[in-house]
Amino acid sequence: MSATTQEAVLRDIAGRLPGTPDPKKRNIFIGLIVVGLAAFGYLLATNPLRAWGSYSINTLYFLGIAEGGVVLAAAIRLSNGRWGGPIMRIGESLSAYLPFGIASMSVLLVAGIWTYLPWTRHVEPRQAPFLNVPFLYVRTLGGLLLFWMLAKKLVRASLRRDLYLLTPHVTPELRATYDKLVGHWNGDQTEAAWYSHQAAHLSPQLVLTFVVFFSVIGWDFIMALTPNWAAALFGWFVYAGAFLSGIAMTSMLATRLRAKRGLEAYITTNMFWDIGKVLFAWSIFWVYLMWSQYLPIWYADMPEETWWVFLRFEDPWRPWAFAAFILVFIIP
Repeated sequence: MSATTQEAVLRDIAGRLPGTPDPKKRNIFIGLIVVGLAAFGYLLATNPLRAWGSYSINTLYFLGIAEGGVVLAAAIRLSNGRWGGPIMRIGESLSAYLPFGIASMSVLLVAGIWTYLPWTRHVEPRQAPFLNVPFLYVRTLGGLLLFWMLAKKLVRASLRRDLYLLTPHVTPELRATYDKLVGHWNGDQTEAAWYSHQAAHLSPQLVLTFVVFFSVIGWDFIMALTPNWAAALFGWFVYAGAFLSGIAMTSMLATRLRAKRGLEAYITTNMFWDIGKVLFAWSIFWVYLMWSQYLPIWYADMPEETWWVFLRFEDPWRPWAFAAFILVFIIP
């Protein structure tokens, strides 16, 4: 890119900043939050188990989306993908939810697990070394805080050069914030080498942290609801679903951002083609894990695992099981 072209691009992007929030949408979001809190309060008074079950589902779902978006950006870097610049930035932006997600999980750990998790009332002695509350706190909050720390470092490194280039062109009210985020600039070559080092080291750390700790979260908050059932593949199934949700949310946000901000020149149809292939690949991987879970249970006739799977094929779970299969696999 020539210097003249780069200057024009920077001025164009800076001219679109800052974005103006839509007050109508903000009011809708606030209204939905109020409705959600009222529904949670009502259920807490009438059916605490269902209240905390719904709370935990939402906590895991949105944490999975936020972490999955950041991991998508890290995965594109690990594979030396050159197609996903704006897509990576949108995925990284989901990290802004992580402190709220960690706060939600903290509430669940402090107030909800005593109702939600059956083993807190009775645990088998053989399971007690793992299923105990202090260790649950350590591995859950420790994993989430580690991921948040790594995500902050990666996002800061990722944004630093862009913010430096945009600073001279943004409005005065943004310039002080950009200067603060950039800090001392060490020269283009030094900064480029530093970014390359940070991205190469933080990306695999983020991916491994996500795979390990989100698998453990799946054991703790889903599989442990049935403490007498265990499956080695279940953690993989949970983290794959979270990553798939993160990819889907990143893709959807990219379409909305492109249309609303007029970013057709920066978020291209080829990028959607590529992210669509990633989404399709992980849909295949998700159903592959489901089949890998089911097949050994069937051909080995494992009664200790069979009942858990076939229970999901009976009412009231049957419609939801087939709906998930159709939405996550058949349609993509």
